[in-house]
Amino acid sequence: MKFMYKMALMLAMSASGAYAMAQNLTPEELALEKIKGAEGRSYLDLSELNLITLPPEIGTLTELIVLNLSDNLLTELPPEIGQLKKLREIYLSNNRLRRLPDEFWQLTDLRVLNANGNQYIPELPATVAHLKHLEELYLNDNLLTSLPAEIGQLKNLQSISISYNRLTSLPEEIGQLPLLRRIWARSNYLERLPESLGNLQRLEILSLNNNFLTELPESISQCRKLTQLELADNSLRTLPAGMTQLAVLRDLNMEGNKLSAWPQQINALPALQFVFWGGNPIPKTAIEQARKATPAQLMYQPGQPNPISREDLLAKIQAAANDTILNLSDLLIDELPEAIGTLHHLTELNLSSNQLSRLPQSFAQLKNLRRLTLADNYFGEWPAQLSALDQLQSLNLRSNYLSQIPPDVLKMKALNDLDISLNRLRVWPDELKKMERLKRLCISPDLWNLGVPTALQRKGLQILTPAGIRDEALDVRLRRETLSPEERALLLIKAARNSQTLGLSLGLTQLPAEIGSLSHLTELYLYGNQLTSLPPEIGQLSELTLLNLDGNQFTELPESLSQLQYLRTLSLHRNPLPAAEVEKIRRALPNCIVLFAE
Repeated sequence: MKFMYKMALMLAMSASGAYAMAQNLTPEELALEKIKGAEGRSYLDLSELNLITLPPEIGTLTELIVLNLSDNLLTELPPEIGQLKKLREIYLSNNRLRRLPDEFWQLTDLRVLNANGNQYIPELPATVAHLKHLEELYLNDNLLTSLPAEIGQLKNLQSISISYNRLTSLPEEIGQLPLLRRIWARSNYLERLPESLGNLQRLEILSLNNNFLTELPESISQCRKLTQLELADNSLRTLPAGMTQLAVLRDLNMEGNKLSAWPQQINALPALQFVFWGGNPIPKTAIEQARKATPAQLMYQPGQPNPISREDLLAKIQAAANDTILNLSDLLIDELPEAIGTLHHLTELNLSSNQLSRLPQSFAQLKNLRRLTLADNYFGEWPAQLSALDQLQSLNLRSNYLSQIPPDVLKMKALNDLDISLNRLRVWPDELKKMERLKRLCISPDLWNLGVPTALQRKGLQILTPAGIRDEALDVRLRRETLSPEERALLLIKAARNSQTLGLSLGLTQLPAEIGSLSHLTELYLYGNQLTSLPPEIGQLSELTLLNLDGNQFTELPESLSQLQYLRTLSLHRNPLPAAEVEKIRRALPNCIVLFAE
């Protein structure tokens, strides 16, 4: 059935695209033509048409079993949708739905409901209980803050995916679903799990990465068919003792938590094959003992090399005794030695993309530090040592796990550039409002959407987001208009005025000179284009720290790159550059790591 459906959709899409071009129809007119042509059929594909409204004539297709409305611009469905009594599968992903009409819940024969990526659905009504035959429910990437107790009445439900929402808890009634086999609830605000979880005797996959869990219910040990358990990026300090009963558990991910000791119960799991444990303050001696005690393959982090050894790290630190700039990024460091505090000449230190959750006491001795990057680590609490760095001007803590900012930040009198985006801050910290020296502040879109406090709406303070704010008008234009790569790039550049990161992998042959207007940009990704040169204006990106030019056609690099004094990573892989040209840029940027392989 699914194979036949996919083949039919592919044929329908290619045919409808050619027909629309030939007839010059609007999206709604094309949809109406397709509806008329689908009378008596069991499936209909209206995806990727840029539909703003769905014609009410959809209600005439009473034989429909499968309806695909994905990747449109729908904000609502017509009440006539309730007339499709035989419908078993409906795909509504990547629209702009705010709610589903009351008539929708009359589709009592529905087996699959996919409403991923609408971003505007705040709640699931109690009438979801009417979908007695529902087997698969997908509600990722919406604005859900809770699930109704009536979810427990969906006795045939086998899969539920509710990741990337704002859920703080799951209802106890979820334990009333006897056939449930898969739960995906990543990237929410979950603080606890219901004890009823242990009633899910058929549960095989439980994905809870990137939440706020501090403990797991002991009842989880009753989920005897669990084969995959994902707990990464929470705040767990222990695991339930009863986990020894999970006899078929194969994959366990507990990265990025607060486990200070190796959970001995893991050693007793007979089917365990992979354990991911990086980013926990577990002593290395305990890890080595665990390797001997458990048959599982103890992975440090998927897809990455082994971390730098303590000896090699100490050697790097000792070699930098007289340096003013030190780059220790991407080394999978989980603990800094106290020796770091001896580097009194340092003015700039990059510790991004490691596994750090704390700093050594000696860090407070780096009195000359001006710029510090701690992005992409595992800090769950603000490092107290930072308050002693009274010369620090720029601090990057992007992509960590901070839920609050302490008053100690006010002791950092020189701080004027702060990046706290992609953390777990739910409200604007009061401390920010008191930091009158701030000139640039990077925050997550979640905070931006709450509105900028009056105290921060002052002249001289630039408030940014890591990848810009979603621009719906631009999104519509990019999807509906036929634009050249350069025209697309220009639109995206203009929309990136509030962003620190920009990606333009569009098949460009020329980068618009307007790129130079983004003076606040810190990361620029231009990989996979057909560029042979860069405009001189690239040298105006005075704050740029990372530039990725992989997979282009450069044979030489512009002199203007040497103006990028804060550039620390320049990636030039898969370009036809002569070795002499690479060496030239390395000499011009002595503090930058230049990556190059043909």
